[in-house]
Amino acid sequence: MSGSTFASAVSTPRARATAHVAINGRFLAASHPTGTHRSALQFTRGLLARCGDDLELTLHAPCTRAEACERIGVADLPCAFVETSVRGRAALHGWEQTTWPRRQPGAVHLNLLNTASVVPGRTRQVTIVHDLSSVRRGSPHSLAFRMMARVNIAGGARRSTRVVCFSRHVAGELRRLLGVSDHRIRIVRQGAGFAPTRAPETTATAAARASGTPYLLAVGSLQPHKNLRGVLEAFSLLRAESGDERLRLVVTGAAQKGYRRQELSLDRPGVVATGYVSDGELERLYRGALGLVYPSFEEGFGLPVVEAFQCRCPVITSDRSSLPEIAGDAALLVDPARVESIRDAMRRVVGEPDLRAALIERGARRAEHFGWEAAVDDLVRVLREFEGETTEG
Repeated sequence: MSGSTFASAVSTPRARATAHVAINGRFLAASHPTGTHRSALQFTRGLLARCGDDLELTLHAPCTRAEACERIGVADLPCAFVETSVRGRAALHGWEQTTWPRRQPGAVHLNLLNTASVVPGRTRQVTIVHDLSSVRRGSPHSLAFRMMARVNIAGGARRSTRVVCFSRHVAGELRRLLGVSDHRIRIVRQGAGFAPTRAPETTATAAARASGTPYLLAVGSLQPHKNLRGVLEAFSLLRAESGDERLRLVVTGAAQKGYRRQELSLDRPGVVATGYVSDGELERLYRGALGLVYPSFEEGFGLPVVEAFQCRCPVITSDRSSLPEIAGDAALLVDPARVESIRDAMRRVVGEPDLRAALIERGARRAEHFGWEAAVDDLVRVLREFEGETTEG
C-alpha cells in the first residue's frame, strides 16, 4: 500500500470483528486548544459517534469523566473511561512513555497528537503526526522541545505500527527525515469545521468586527514559522500606499510554549490583536474578513486554510510545504520570504471584489473534500487493518 494514497483506498477486511481501540487523551489537558488539539478533539468526537458493537473504545485522559465530556462537547461518553493521575506537560509525556504502553495490551493504541511511546513491546500503535517542524534542521522550537521531539515524536513514529498524516508533504518527510517505511504510512483526510458553540465574543474580538470596518485576518499561534512578521510588514506597506486608514489587520493567537522567543510588536497602526479566541469567535472572524492571510514557511496541513474556505473567506497562503497541496486552485499563493509578494496579494483581495467572489466559490468547492465524516471513515479503516492479527513488536 503506497503512503501517497488516501486511507479510503484501503480494503475493508472481510470479517467485521470488534476493533478494540485505546485513545491517548493527552490532548485534553490543553487549556487553549490550537489547530492540532482541535483536530484530536474532532477525531475523538467522530470515533465516539461510531462506538458500538464492532468498535470498542476506551478513552484514557488526564481529567475526570465529567471534564472529558465538557472538553469534547458530548453529554456523556459511550465508551469506557480511565482517568490518569498525572498533571502537567512533563508528567504527561512521562506517562505516555511508561504507563501508557502497558494499558490494554490487546488494543490498538491511538495517539492523536504527534507523540507516541518508544518503549519496545508488542503494543500496536497508530500515531497521527501533524508535522515534523520540531525535528527538522532550523526548527523554530526551543532546545527543550526539540530534545523531547527526538524521543516522543521521531522515536514514537519509528516505533508505531502505522503513522497517519494529512498530506503528501508530511508523508515525504516521514520517509526522508525519520526513515519510516512506506508500508507503515497512511495519508488520511483532515476534516475541518467548528463544533457548535454558544461562547460569547470577547471585547477584543467584538471590537475587531465592529462598525463594519474592513479587515484582513491572520490566524495562528505566534510562532516564527507562521511568518507573522512578514504579514505585518506587508500590511504596513499596503496601508501606507493605499492611504486607507480604515483598513485593519486582525491578528488572533498567542505565544505558544515550546518555541524560541521572537521579538515582535503587534502595536502598529491598523493592527488589532485579539489574543487567543474560541472556535465560535474564530468562525465569526473568518466570516467577516475580506480575506485570510496565512503565508507560513511550513505547515503539515494548514487547517485555517480549509476553515476559511468553509466560512466563505478568501485565502492568501504560501506556495510551499503542504499548503499548495491543500489549497489547490482556491487560494492566492505567495512567496512567504518576499514581503512584496504578500503585499501584492493583499492588495488584490482588498481591491478586487470579483476576485474575492471567485476565490469564495472555489474555496467552497474545495472545502467539500475536507469533511469530518470522511476523515473519520479514513481513520477507522486504518484502525481496522489489524483485525485478525496478533500483536506486533
